[in-house]
Amino acid sequence: MRNYCDSVGGKIIRANNVSRVLLPLCVLSAIGAVAIFLETSRGPGLSPDSAVYLGVARSVLEGRGLTIPFGTLEPTPLTHYPPLFPSLLALIAVVSGDPLIAAGWLNMVLFGANVLLVGVIVNRYTCSVRMSLLGAILALSSIAMLWIHSWVWTEPLFVFLGLLGLLQLAEHLKNPRPPLLVISASIVALAFLARYAGVALVGAGIAGILLLSGRGTVYARIRDSALFFAISSFPMLIWAIRNMSLAGASTDRAFAYHPLTLGHARYGLLMISSWVLPIGSSVWVGVSVLLLGTVGLLAVAGNKFLRKDSTNPSNPANDNGEKRGRLLPLLGLFILIYAILLIVTMSFLDADTTPDNRILSPIFLPALICCLCAGHKVSRDLEGIRGTRLVCVAVCTILAVCCIFRSMVSINYNRTYGLGYTTGRWRSSETMDRIRAIPPEFTIFTNVAPAVYLLTGRSAVQVPMKVNIYTLRANTNYSIEFAAMGERLRKGDAILAYFSPISPNFPSEMEIRSQFGLRLVAQMADGAFYGVAWPPQGIRPMRGGPF
Repeated sequence: MRNYCDSVGGKIIRANNVSRVLLPLCVLSAIGAVAIFLETSRGPGLSPDSAVYLGVARSVLEGRGLTIPFGTLEPTPLTHYPPLFPSLLALIAVVSGDPLIAAGWLNMVLFGANVLLVGVIVNRYTCSVRMSLLGAILALSSIAMLWIHSWVWTEPLFVFLGLLGLLQLAEHLKNPRPPLLVISASIVALAFLARYAGVALVGAGIAGILLLSGRGTVYARIRDSALFFAISSFPMLIWAIRNMSLAGASTDRAFAYHPLTLGHARYGLLMISSWVLPIGSSVWVGVSVLLLGTVGLLAVAGNKFLRKDSTNPSNPANDNGEKRGRLLPLLGLFILIYAILLIVTMSFLDADTTPDNRILSPIFLPALICCLCAGHKVSRDLEGIRGTRLVCVAVCTILAVCCIFRSMVSINYNRTYGLGYTTGRWRSSETMDRIRAIPPEFTIFTNVAPAVYLLTGRSAVQVPMKVNIYTLRANTNYSIEFAAMGERLRKGDAILAYFSPISPNFPSEMEIRSQFGLRLVAQMADGAFYGVAWPPQGIRPMRGGPF
C-alpha cells in the first residue's frame, strides 16, 4: 500500500501511518537522549552565557530573584537575557538539586522531543513513514542539533517551542479555531521569553495570519493577528517594563552601526553548508548547494506544491495539500524573518553575534522539514521515471550515513575532551586551584569571571573592558570602573587573578600593576596573581607557591 495521503481512504491511512511510525520515532527520540548523555559525560558545555543562566537560576533558588551573582561587586538584575530559561532551570533544580544537573536533564529531554517532533511533523504532512524516519534520523545525527543540545544554552528550548508554536498556528490557519490561535500564541510567547529572537516567531505568526489564513474577510484576519500579537508579546512587554525600571534599558543593548563583513557572510555559508557537506568544504561548494536547493524548492512551489491538487474538496489529497500549504510557507516566513533579524542584530545591536551553528540553529529544523516535504513531492512526481526510486534511496542513505558518522565522531571527541569550561585546560588549571584556596572574604578581580564562577563558585568581579563588545565602541564607564577596581585592590582585601592569554580588550597586567602599585603574588603556567602585599594578608602559604 502506498504511504500517501491521497490514497484511497486517506484519513485512515494517515492514522495507520502515525501508529506505524510512532514507535520507531520514540526509539530514535530515546537514542537522541542517550547521545546527549554520552556527549556530555563530563558535564554539559559551559560558556560565559551558561554562567549567567546558571548563576541566575541559583540566585532564584537562594531567594535573590533574577539577578546575576558574579561579574560586579554587587548582584545585578538580569536584563541582557530573557527570564524563562534560568527560571526553568531553577524549577527543575528543586528536584535535581543543582541547576547544572537540571540543564543536563533538560537538554536530553529537549533533544529527544525535537527529534520526535520533526518525525511527527514530516509524517503528518507527507504521510510517508520513510520520510518521517529519515527526518528524525537527520535531526538526530545533525552536528548543529547535537552541538546546541550539549551546552547550557537557550537554543534547544527555543527551537522546540518555536516549532511547536508554528505547528499549532498552521493548524489554526487551515481551519480557524480560537483555542488553537490562543495556544499557538501562548507557546510563541514562551519562546519569546526564552530568547529575544522570538520576535521572529511573532513576526512570522502575524504575517502568516494575514497572508495564509483560511478566514475570508480582511477584518477577521486583522482581528486574529492583533490577538496573536497581544498574547505572544504581552509577557515580553512586562519583562521590558521591569528592565526599564531596574536598569534603565529594556534589553541591555545599545544601538550602534557595525556593518557586516564578507567574513561574516563566508562563515555563515560555511556553517549552513556543513549541515549537509563535510566540515571544511569550500565556501563555493556550499554556495552551489544552497543555490541548487533554493532553485529546487522554487521549482516545487511552481509545481503547485503549496496548492490543492484537485478541485474536489472531498479528495484527501486536498486536505493534505491545504495543510501543507499552511505550514511550509509559515516555516519559510520564519526563516526569512529570522535571517533579516540576524542581519539587523549583527549590524546595529550586537557586534558580538556571529553566524555560527548556535545562532543559525533555529532555522535548521524548519529548513529540514521544508526540504523533506519538497523532496517527497519531487520523488512522487518523478516516480514514473525508471531508476528514480533507486537514486532517491541511494542519496538519502548516503546523506544519513555521513551525518551519523560525523555525529559519532563528534560525540566521541566531546565526551573525551569536554566542552567549553569543562575541557582539560580548565579542569586542570593551576590558577583555578589557587582561587579555590583564597578565603571567601577576599574579593577576586579577574578577566574570566564567568569561568571562575562556574569552576570555583566564587562571585568574581570582571576586570573592566576598554571596548564594549556589543557596540565596538569605547566603554564610556571604563575610567570609573577601573578606578573602583584599583581602590578596592589597594585596600588589601582583594586580589587580581589574571589568566593568559589576555585579550587586548582588557587593560594589560603592566598597566594595572603600575597604576595601583601591585606586586606579583604568584605566577602559574596559565595565569598570575597580583596584590598589594606578598602574600596578601590572610592567605596562608601553600606548597608549591607563595600561597
